[in-house]
Amino acid sequence: MLEIYLFIDPLNRHCYDAEKVINKISQQLKSNVSVRFLSMLNLKILNDLTPKHDANVLDHDLPFKMILDTKAASFQGKRYGREFLMDLQHEILDNSADYCDDLVLELAEKKWLGL
Repeated sequence: MLEIYLFIDPLNRHCYDAEKVINKISQQLKSNVSVRFLSMLNLKILNDLTPKHDANVLDHDLPFKMILDTKAASFQGKRYGREFLMDLQHEILDNSADYCDDLVLELAEKKWLGL
C-alpha cells in the first residue's frame, strides 16, 4: 500500500491544484493508495491572507472554519472529508463564493445525498 500525505493550506490555489493532481494520480494507479490531506494553519498562512472583496475585511477565521468543517465531514469517512474539502475549495477559489453556513450545508447535503 502506498500512503500519500499532503500538507495543505485550504485557501491556497497551489495546494488546491496539487490536491487535484494527487487525486488524479491515485485513481490511475493500480495499487492500493491511501491519500490524506492534512490542513495546516499557522501564522504565515494567516498573514498571507488577502482580502477577497473589501480591503478592510479580512476573515482570519476562514481557514480555521474550513478545517473544522472538513474534520466534521471526515467523520463520514476519509474520502468523504477529502471530497468535501475539495468541493468547498472549488466554490471559494474557483467560483469566488463567500464562505457561509448555507454554503457548507449545501455542499454537505449534496455529498450526503449523492447529488
